[in-house]
Amino acid sequence: MGGECNTGETSRAFVGALDGFGATRGVFITTSAFTPAAISYTADVPSRIILIDGQ
Repeated sequence: MGGECNTGETSRAFVGALDGFGATRGVFITTSAFTPAAISYTADVPSRIILIDGQ
């Protein structure tokens, strides 16, 4: 993967923000790519997260 990637850390921050607003689902869009750790993390949380990358 080239360029900047969204990591598990950014995914955790996104899920935390959703939780702070009481949301149970969200869409995370990036112009770069998600790391395998980010994809794995969002698949394992109770919230429904859709990841859309620019790759």
